Amino acid sequence: MAGTTRNQRHPGAARPELAPDDSHPGAATVLGMLLAGLPLLLLPFCAMLLGYGRAEHVVTMPGRGAAGLMALIAIVGGLWLLITGGSARRRIMAWFHPAWFAALAVLWLLAWYLAGSPAPAAGLIRVSERGGALGMALIVSALLIGRIDSRIVIGLGAAGATILGCTVLADLPAEGGVLGDSLGIGRSTPFGLTNFAVGGAMPLLAAAVILAGLAVRNLFFPGRSGPDQVHQDGPLSRRLGSADQVVGPAWSVQQVTAAVAVFAVGVTASLCLALGLPSGDPARGAWIGLAAIGAVLVWTWLPARWHLPTALLGGLAVIIAQGALVYDPGLIRGAEGSTAQRLWFARCAVESASDPVSLLCGHGPATAIAVLPAQTSFGGAWLSVPSFPEHAHHEVLDVLVDGGLVLIGLLAVALVATLVPLWKRRRDPVCAGLLGAWAVAGGLSLIESHLSQPGPLFCLALLAGASWAAATRGDVAAPGPAIAAEAPSPSTAGPARWLGLLALAGGVWLAVVFAQDFRGGGPPQVRWVVAMGQVRRADQSNDPAAALATLDRLRADLGPLDTLDGMRAMYLGQLNRFDEAVAALILQVNRNPVDAGSLALLRRIRERASGVQAQALDAVLNKARAAAALSLAKAPNSRQESAKNAQQALRKELERPLPPAAQTAPPAQAAPPAPAQPPPAQAAPPAQPPPS
Repeated sequence: MAGTTRNQRHPGAARPELAPDDSHPGAATVLGMLLAGLPLLLLPFCAMLLGYGRAEHVVTMPGRGAAGLMALIAIVGGLWLLITGGSARRRIMAWFHPAWFAALAVLWLLAWYLAGSPAPAAGLIRVSERGGALGMALIVSALLIGRIDSRIVIGLGAAGATILGCTVLADLPAEGGVLGDSLGIGRSTPFGLTNFAVGGAMPLLAAAVILAGLAVRNLFFPGRSGPDQVHQDGPLSRRLGSADQVVGPAWSVQQVTAAVAVFAVGVTASLCLALGLPSGDPARGAWIGLAAIGAVLVWTWLPARWHLPTALLGGLAVIIAQGALVYDPGLIRGAEGSTAQRLWFARCAVESASDPVSLLCGHGPATAIAVLPAQTSFGGAWLSVPSFPEHAHHEVLDVLVDGGLVLIGLLAVALVATLVPLWKRRRDPVCAGLLGAWAVAGGLSLIESHLSQPGPLFCLALLAGASWAAATRGDVAAPGPAIAAEAPSPSTAGPARWLGLLALAGGVWLAVVFAQDFRGGGPPQVRWVVAMGQVRRADQSNDPAAALATLDRLRADLGPLDTLDGMRAMYLGQLNRFDEAVAALILQVNRNPVDAGSLALLRRIRERASGVQAQALDAVLNKARAAAALSLAKAPNSRQESAKNAQQALRKELERPLPPAAQTAPPAQAAPPAPAQPPPAQAAPPAQPPPS
């Protein structure tokens, strides 16, 4: 039990001492080392996926190995809790525990999926990954409750540094390509893309860097964290938890050495990724992550009475900047390539919530791939980078599209329930480091939908589990006894087993869905690549029916995407199903009017049409061409080859004159119009898979 010490500046006041940092030195050291080495277990999963794909000629994404490891941890940990009752404490079963609200968020997405999602294949993956991540977070929390100290935080930081370091090493030049391919684990391992390594690992790294920064401050300015530096707080600050400056941890030589190593490896790897070394593709998010870590570190050095106002001002500044990025047309026109595309995607996400039902309930899990291309602003995104969106490239907007304000509310409550205990204990360096990690994660979430991929979800599960466990550390924010972690007892073994059942269910579900990766299924990008390969083989065999069947299956799984209906129209025409071809083509130009190929084909059909059908096609063409001209005028002049080709083709098509407007024949002379046959056309080569 933590005692109290007298405040010499205010003799009548007392404050509790910090919970001992070495209360469980052996267990904390072992667990910290396990956390540091945990990302290395991702490499066998990456190698398994890549090796299986090469052997069986199946397309796989090695970066999805994190889903397999999450499922394994949730299953093994769930069985452990079911059998033994584990080390779960009453604290984790509190009614306001974040896990309950996270579970409700998963159930909300599951209800949307069962009700009928526009992109069912992507939705099933999205829901299962979130269920598995919740199960893993519960297991991590059960393991760390009562044991978490600075060793655990250093272990988390080492895990983040390991992920970033592996990403850099995997892209080093090697014989025949890069080192990751030569080792059989894939490029940018373990997450498969530098953006997702940055978004997932840098918050973990931030926790350890902040802890190390506090130790350095304590070394040079020891007087700032002494027991006498207590100030008087106002009513609001007292309600949220008052404290003086964050105390720097008292570390051993081994802990200092470990922290320095984590700092050196993590920051060096982050700088390499930010500069594009050695991949040649700079990860601009790394600069934002490093800046966020620095800002939060400075924030932790401030007196506690400044924490709340500075946090509120920083949050307000971020909100204003985000609004400017989304709604300032000059910024979009001045942006280049993928940056402009992401700004357009943000507009599309806002437009998708224009009606009350969509604003409140969203569209369903992982439906950005089907919903965003139907928005007015999608033309600008497609002319910036011609591809379909797998996600909104903005975490909050992606959540808005998936589940609306209901999902945002559930996740916000879960986040508040996670952060409030850390805020109250922010004088504790462990809690300060975890609080800073969440701040960095929040900053990075505004530039990418990192949680659309299993790798960053894996990192978030580690951070959430550690944060929930830290809620049982000594309460240093308010007078009174510390909240001590309780040993397992018959009264807590039952709830622990319920937690084990929840984690086991999430892990098994994720494992079943993850198995699709070995059958040519998996995420949208893989399904697209597989389908386009099948279409090419059907073209070589002169079998349009097989190609059409493949496209129909892809449409049922992922929705119409950006050009799928236009491709279907060509094969329907080759099969002499002209009415269906025209209908599919109308759907295509209404959905994506900047697709020059579909506009050209519909114009040629209109040239052969007459009567009522010609009038209907005139209305569709005039509307589509007007929308395309507006999108083209707003599109930036991109240096990307695919974007330049798309803009040039659209510009040429819009310069072509339309046939004279059709006149409806008098009723007495009217005859049933024969459907216009589209001119014979070869199937266009499949588009390149979209960038993730």
